[in-house]
Amino acid sequence: MITMSRQLFPQTTVLFLLLFVVPQIALSQWSVAGSFQLQDEDPSDGFGIHVEREFLKPLPILDIRLRAHGSRMGEDVDIDQGGNSLTQNITTWDFGLAGVAGVSSGVLRLYSGFGGGYMSIESEAENIDLSDPEFFDVIGEVDDSSFFWNIIAGFEFTPVPVVNPFFEYRYISISDDDNFGFSSINRLSVGFTFDF
Repeated sequence: MITMSRQLFPQTTVLFLLLFVVPQIALSQWSVAGSFQLQDEDPSDGFGIHVEREFLKPLPILDIRLRAHGSRMGEDVDIDQGGNSLTQNITTWDFGLAGVAGVSSGVLRLYSGFGGGYMSIESEAENIDLSDPEFFDVIGEVDDSSFFWNIIAGFEFTPVPVVNPFFEYRYISISDDDNFGFSSINRLSVGFTFDF
């Protein structure tokens, strides 16, 4: 009896690994998300997308994913100072990668992550009316780019298997901020993920 149980131990261990570890890796999934975004710098709103691939699920409630994300923020800012006025058309684009770890319960998934990427800014002055140009310096056009790193934290509701609303915060720090007018951004996103 003891000899038989010792012989079954290796087979039982292999069976356990096949049943619990391999399916967690094999059943990896993709998700695509779209969101409306707000930030504390101009341009103040825009939209974003991200694609995630789950590549590790060490526990039933824990998952680790790789994310590729992109955003476009755009705004026309009206400036009126001392009789001088203009409209500054500002657009930023950013693209990046991040590692994201999440913990799931029955209806809620909390997640956080870290990553980096590349951001560009385009700004152009329009409708320029300078009554007193001596005290008003106009930068006609800006076209610049920089690398950035960011921290991600958020949650999504998961009662339905395919479509999940989410809320997310991102802190973005820009490496070379000479022409950006800001060195960091606090950004909020609200949107939906689609799992498949």
